[in-house]
Amino acid sequence: MGYALFTARKLMLQTRLNNYNYRLMSVSEQRNQMVEQETNLQMKSSFNSSTNSIFLADQQEKMYNDILTKSQSGELDSGAVDQAQQKLENYINKMQAQSQLQSSADASQLKAIQMVENQLDLQQKKLTTQIQATTAEMEKVEQAEEKAIEKSAPKYGGG
Repeated sequence: MGYALFTARKLMLQTRLNNYNYRLMSVSEQRNQMVEQETNLQMKSSFNSSTNSIFLADQQEKMYNDILTKSQSGELDSGAVDQAQQKLENYINKMQAQSQLQSSADASQLKAIQMVENQLDLQQKKLTTQIQATTAEMEKVEQAEEKAIEKSAPKYGGG
């Protein structure tokens, strides 16, 4: 009758092992999604930074050329040129501030994603340890079950 207890224990351990494996698979999928989000955010941030730099340089050149052309043609006096240059600087500063604000927001979001990734890593390690421990216990229970079956088997023969 002892083998029946070992069999019941083995089934319970198998159920536990299946649950751990399912949870590990779920956590792994979540982590993969977080890695994908992190990669997408880094690519978006890099693209936005490059695009903003190119756009800003292009706008700066256009505005500077416009000021230069108008000042050379006499459309703008020196006071108007100074005023136009000040507007250009204000525009550039505003665009840079917006770019920095977006970069800061992206960095905060990236940090949050990385924190979640770290938590998922810890869960994966914990589940892996639990799987290993349960597997080891199951092996011992299977050995004990086999011994119990051997002991309970009827012995025939003379000797």
